[in-house]
Amino acid sequence: MAAGPDRAPREDDTLSRAKQKVRGVSFGRPDHWEARLPAVLQTLYLIFNEGYTATSVPALQRRDLAGEAVRLTRAVHRLLPGTGEVTGLLALMLLTDARREARTGPDGDLVRLDEQDRERWDKAAIEEGVALITAALAHGPAGPLAGDPRPLRPPGPPGPRPAVRAHLLERAGSYDDARAAYESAAAQTLSLPEQCRLRRRAARLRP
Repeated sequence: MAAGPDRAPREDDTLSRAKQKVRGVSFGRPDHWEARLPAVLQTLYLIFNEGYTATSVPALQRRDLAGEAVRLTRAVHRLLPGTGEVTGLLALMLLTDARREARTGPDGDLVRLDEQDRERWDKAAIEEGVALITAALAHGPAGPLAGDPRPLRPPGPPGPRPAVRAHLLERAGSYDDARAAYESAAAQTLSLPEQCRLRRRAARLRP
């Protein structure tokens, strides 16, 4: 069909015109925003989570998704600067994403938190995140999504997370139990780099 080759240029033109139309337009609060806010924040949380520990690609992180989640959350925060849930979520994203550069080694493998080079953490993002969460807590709860300062994760089983439990068992000298816990943790995560790291740790403890 003759129209096929022209499709992409036409779509590009449409996108360019759309961007020109919205450039400079200010967006206000939508009607009934209080009822809509929890769903919006949950969506931003999930986008950031996928960027922080990717499940759709072999790499540990999808920086484009994490960055876009932070950008959109900043936009919501500009509209609702006095809302603790928004401020808390933005703070948590910044504090979590601040460790992005230190989370992987030269070969792309996951670097555990206690093994990360803290000089590679983004100090400006940490300072901003701390200031935001401090301000949010001064005016009340920061919301359920910001209640945990650890890296964002989907809810896990009760008790210590499997990888944490495996690490504690290994430090306690219970190597057989630690190996089993590492293997269990590897089976539960959808992140390929994390799977590889956990399986290497399990293999290291085999007699």
